[in-house]
Amino acid sequence: LRVEAPNLGLLWTGAAGVFDRATMEPLKADHGVRIASNTKTFVAAAALRLVEQGKVGLDSSIGRYLAPESIRILTRGGYDPGSITVRHLLNHTSGLFDYAMSPQFMKAVFQAPRHRWTRSEQVAFAVDSGSPVGGPGEKFHYSDTGYILLGEIIERTAGMPWVERYENWSD
Repeated sequence: LRVEAPNLGLLWTGAAGVFDRATMEPLKADHGVRIASNTKTFVAAAALRLVEQGKVGLDSSIGRYLAPESIRILTRGGYDPGSITVRHLLNHTSGLFDYAMSPQFMKAVFQAPRHRWTRSEQVAFAVDSGSPVGGPGEKFHYSDTGYILLGEIIERTAGMPWVERYENWSD
């Protein structure tokens, strides 16, 4: 945990727990940890900030914001980026298959644990490993794939990595 309160002159960092269960090595503040789906809260907040600023339309087609490569991958998988909205991505009703729950993806991760997956690789994995789970807006289906695409929308709209966008709320 890191707490920063510059106006109060406060900066504190600490850790508790075990980093490696096999060796019982204690967790240190500078160890990397996987935060996984906790990231979705920050992605949603950054996306909604862009909606608030009028830069992204909540009910606008994602095809309007995605790179041509992402549109090609989605189309190849039987998806219509023109029918999926930003709202669908945010509330997991896009119909996108969740690449992260694919047994093939888990196998690939374990085979190459240090591989840094690109956005295109993740979206392609979704397209190649599963079929659409429904039409846009038809049903709820948790989808990491949708949040990967939200990250792309944030980056392309803000002109910077989504993490930097999130850190610069007032822009």
